[in-house]
This record gives sequence, C-alpha cells and structure tokens, in this order.
Amino acid sequence: MKKVAFYTLGCKVNQYETEAMLELFEKEGYEKAETEDYADVYVINTCTVTHMSDRKSRQYIRRMKKKNPDAIIAVVGCYSQVSPEEILSIDEVNLVMGTNDRKKIVEEVKKIDASRKVSTVDDIMKVKAFEEIEINKTNGKTRAFMKIQDGCDRYCSYCIIPYARGGKVRSRDMESIVNEAKTLAENGYKEVENLASNGYKEVVLTGIHVASYGKDIKDSDIKLLDVIKQINDIEGIERIRLSSVEPILFTDEFVEAVSTMDKVCPHYHLSLQSGCDETLKRMNRRYTTAPPTNAPANCATIYPGTMLHAKLPSAASAMVNAGLKLAPDAAPKIKAGTSTARPQASVIWTAPAPFMPDLFRLTLATTPSPNRMRIMVPTNSAIYGVIINTPS
Repeated sequence: MKKVAFYTLGCKVNQYETEAMLELFEKEGYEKAETEDYADVYVINTCTVTHMSDRKSRQYIRRMKKKNPDAIIAVVGCYSQVSPEEILSIDEVNLVMGTNDRKKIVEEVKKIDASRKVSTVDDIMKVKAFEEIEINKTNGKTRAFMKIQDGCDRYCSYCIIPYARGGKVRSRDMESIVNEAKTLAENGYKEVENLASNGYKEVVLTGIHVASYGKDIKDSDIKLLDVIKQINDIEGIERIRLSSVEPILFTDEFVEAVSTMDKVCPHYHLSLQSGCDETLKRMNRRYTTAPPTNAPANCATIYPGTMLHAKLPSAASAMVNAGLKLAPDAAPKIKAGTSTARPQASVIWTAPAPFMPDLFRLTLATTPSPNRMRIMVPTNSAIYGVIINTPS
C-alpha cells in the first residue's frame, strides 16, 4: 500500500484542508505516514504570511526528497499560489497546486512520477465559488476545524492574503456546513462507544475572513451568526469556537446573541492590530477604536469584571505602568519571564468594565511591538480570553 505524508504550515484553514486532502488520498487506498517518515507522496501545505514559513517549506521539501528520491513532492497552498514559478524551480518539486482545486490532488499525483514537474496554479482572482472539500473525521483529535468561508475582499495595506486566497468572499452553503457538523458529531460518538476514545465534541468555525460569511450570498440575509445558531442546535456538539475574526464583527448585537448560546465558548481571537486610529487608517482596517467597533468595550458590557493580560518586551513594562496611572483602579501585577527570542514581561491587571476601553486603547497605542494582549473574561468558574494581536 502506498503511503502519503503531509507537512502543514500556517492557519486553521490550512489544517482543515490538509485533513480533507488526506481523506481524498485514503479513499484511493493510500495509507497515512507521519510527517518525517518514509512515504511515496509528500504534500506540503504552505503558508506565505512570513518568510519563515517559506523557508520551512523549502527545507522540508529537500529533506524528504533525500529520504525517498523516488517520492512525488506536491506543494499546495498560499506560498505556491503567489509564487508558483519559484516553487516549481526547486529541483525536488514535482507538482505545484495553489489554493483552489485541491479536490483534484490525487488525480494530479497519479498523472506524474518523480521525474516530472507540473503546475496547475490558476488565477485565484477569477474563482467565485466555494470549493467543497469536506471532512468526515479528524485524525487523533477531539476538536474539529470546519472551513465555512474562503477569500478576502478587505485588502489591508500590509496583507498578501487576498492575492493568495482570492479577492472575492466565497461562503459555504449552510446545508453543507450543518451536514458536516452532524457527521463529525456522529462519527465522534461512534468512536467513543467502540474505541473508548474521545469524540468530536468541539468544532472551530474557520475561514480566511470568517466574519464576511454570507456577504456573497445573493437575495439572503444569512450571516455568521446564523451559522453559529444552526450548529448550536446540533445534538452531539458540545462546544463551538470561532477562529480569528475582525473586531468589527463584535457589535453589541452579536456579543449579546452569542452570550446566550450555551455551546459557544466565550473565547475570541480578535485581530485588533492597533489601538491608534491613525495607524488603523494607514493599515486600511476600516474600523476605529470608537463605538460601535470597539470590540473590547462591547465584550466588557456583556462580561463585566475583565482581566487584561499582556506579554511585552521587558522594556515596555515601565510604559505600561505609566499608562496605568490614568486608571488607578487597575492594579497591575508584573511578572518577569524569559523567551528564547528576548526577555519578556507578563503584565496582568484587573479593571472594572468602565475602565476597559480607555485602558485598552492606551496600552495598545503606547507599547512597542512585538506584543500580544489578551482580555480575560470570567464566566462562571472558568476563565476565557479575548486575544488581541498587535502589529509586530
């Protein structure tokens, strides 16, 4: 039996697509090999957000070809979409596919051998329909990613993603989403009964710009909130999470609605990017720190008594402390920490809801990058977080 191994870089969407492509290979009789093991086919699902991911892709390609000179090396994903000729020029690469038509990967692999080089990358800007490559199971996990959307039409000034994933929003059909969620729940509970292992009790809704779900569906008012409501009603699914979303999604209406759904985990990754309106304008982020797009303030309204957690370079802690003087009720606790890259300081403080918007905006605007900030929201006895990334 032939073996296939996957090496996945990047976001949750890539992880989902790797699972889907693996199922396609398994249906054709291939056996899964671990990432570093001997295989007949190696598939590298690439990311191109950073130069580091590009380099990791090239290193893996060369390492696996040494392990099996007769293996077929297939490179797919964002890096290959934006730089197909560059990847095809790598001696060890046989097949280059982009971010569309991954459902044809087994077919394309069967057409070639280790001596041939082929690229099937097309113009992603012309793609208008969501590509259905569903999954029925996840390998060794109890949390299943579900891709419900592709493409991004936001065109932030620093971002390559619209050129890698397409500049048109493409939403998955609601019925397809619900059917996949039901299948995952059913397969997961079957595993629990027969193999005494964990089932798929948790789904993570993911996409390239998941907050835009439904934008492309004509004559319909379906939005992301409708998807969440539908999955919240599925028996067997116990937890629902969202992948990274833009703060503009978190209106009072949205936050209030999801707070009433018992399966939705109040743990949100918000790509806030900056607390400076001028910086947001230069980034073409299309929102400001003012209501109603101030997501931290909207969350604090529903979840009062919020704890803010920031990891910053040690040198930034003095600036944070200086900023906190404007919010005397926010008592900071400074913890020194270390990092392989640079010394870190973990700054933790609790602020009543009324202080959150100004405190949050001030800290983001005055601390140097790179840094990561997290709003911790206490719900019952558990602590969850609203994670906000600022530019590096």
